[in-house]
Amino acid sequence: MPIDLEEYFIFYELDQMSRYLDMVERSITQEFEELEKEYEEDMERGIDGDVDDDYTDAMIDKHQDKYMEIGRDFPRLIFGSFIIAWYAFVEQKMLDICESRKLRISISAKENVNLGKGISKAKKFLFESANCKIDDKHWQDLVNIQRLRNFIVHRGYQLTSSYIVEPEKPFVVCEANTQIPTYLHIEESLYRYLKKHSMIYEASWALI
Repeated sequence: MPIDLEEYFIFYELDQMSRYLDMVERSITQEFEELEKEYEEDMERGIDGDVDDDYTDAMIDKHQDKYMEIGRDFPRLIFGSFIIAWYAFVEQKMLDICESRKLRISISAKENVNLGKGISKAKKFLFESANCKIDDKHWQDLVNIQRLRNFIVHRGYQLTSSYIVEPEKPFVVCEANTQIPTYLHIEESLYRYLKKHSMIYEASWALI
């Protein structure tokens, strides 16, 4: 049976992305270890030099900022850029498959058919023309990742919230931080997805 080179390279690139995430995780772990060592050395230097509390406070502030960068800010940037790149890759490859296999859909002049765009369009072509149906669970994951990608691109990593409901905007009601209901401006389906995968930092209502 001949090798499908298109399929081979798709799986190779997906595996490469997985290895990239492993490399990132190792790098962040190494950065933490080096920061921990640097912090201990600075504190020992302070003890040996018999310095005052101002030095200790300054060292704590200095390293606290670095901990926030390595533990929150950098992973958030990596996470966001990876989601955007991964989704763009999957969307383009689905469309490429339809094109390379010359999948076509016959539509009569009177049919009012919305073919959609991106992955929705590719899904319709794969099913209607090649009888290839994407598993419902996998498809729902793709839709949620698409929503997450759109959220990051258009709104960044911070969820907006208020204590007054704004009916014209999608929202969910939360009481995680206070007893007063908080209205998060986000689609409920996306909010459930983020909660399920622990991707919301409730202390500040930000994506992590």
